[in-house]
Amino acid sequence: MDVETRTNIRLATEQRRLPPGEPLALTVVFGGMGELETSAASGPLDLTVEATDGHGDLAAWFDDYWWTEVIERWVDVSVTLHLAETPGALLHPVVLHQMEMVCRVAPRWRIVGHAYRDDIAGDEAIEVLACSPYHEIRIKDLARPDRAHSNRLAMPMSVEEMFGRIRREQARIGASRPVLVRLPAGTGAYAESRFATPARLTDSPAASTP
Repeated sequence: MDVETRTNIRLATEQRRLPPGEPLALTVVFGGMGELETSAASGPLDLTVEATDGHGDLAAWFDDYWWTEVIERWVDVSVTLHLAETPGALLHPVVLHQMEMVCRVAPRWRIVGHAYRDDIAGDEAIEVLACSPYHEIRIKDLARPDRAHSNRLAMPMSVEEMFGRIRREQARIGASRPVLVRLPAGTGAYAESRFATPARLTDSPAASTP
């Protein structure tokens, strides 16, 4: 490694240093190969993952091997894992499988799922969310802006109705999580996250970030 490369790495590391207790914010975008930075956070970490594209197709890198690498790197770090509100991500069976695995092997991590109001519809979705591995689900009280008008639900549930149905199902099965959070229209999907100095884990632009 030459002097210029070492200097660039040192400067980049210094720019990401945060005061004690404040989390480092990293985002893995859909595009690219899910590359991870060579330097690992030693303190709290906010990790946002864009698992799907605008059509709801899963990222090619979102698999067991990628998650094994991520968990091995940060298993001992306090991580808040945010699943971005990309189309179809919250209820995608592969995503749910990986989130269950994270719960088992990284118990210090907190998993937060994000979605729009009309991403959840039907009894099956309610039942799945009521027993899902998310610690918290944040629903933006707004129709998904990138959904084609012809694909919008004719009579979508209100957030109040949705939460009521999920909580009743949780009571029926004895589940205490996920905690449900409503984000009013006009607020960012990650509004309650304590994001600090943003840094991406890929150089590709985000596929769709509201």
